[in-house]
Amino acid sequence: MYGRWEARVKVDAGGGYAPNVLLWPNKGKWPDDGEINLLEIPAADRQKGLHYLHNRDKFNKCDWPLHADFTHWHTVAVEWLPQSVTFYLDGRRTLRVTDPSLIPSTRPMELVLQLDPGCDNGFITECRGPNTPRWVRMYVDWVKVYRRR
Repeated sequence: MYGRWEARVKVDAGGGYAPNVLLWPNKGKWPDDGEINLLEIPAADRQKGLHYLHNRDKFNKCDWPLHADFTHWHTVAVEWLPQSVTFYLDGRRTLRVTDPSLIPSTRPMELVLQLDPGCDNGFITECRGPNTPRWVRMYVDWVKVYRRR
């Protein structure tokens, strides 16, 4: 259930979708079994993103802002252990969470890379605009998964 996940990604700029690299419960129920976002990028210019962690209910959460140009290659990683969740960007530790109420512990998770379509008028995800390409992409150079024994 626990381990380390890494991905090297970059994304196209443009509103109307939010790229995500996350761990999602493989047989569970959201939000009861939690969610661990290595990277979520709702900003259309892709100049900032965030780590996002929550457990059990949608209001029991923690997020951390990231400032980088995600139209260029970056490596994101997370180490999920029973007593902590530690996030990394380009090899540097950016956030460590040790509050047991925030650490998912009910089900194994699987790595998901997705482009969430839609918008909410800029509250989180900006709507499509004139600079949004017709086809939006997330480029993935590699993914690594290490299981805890």
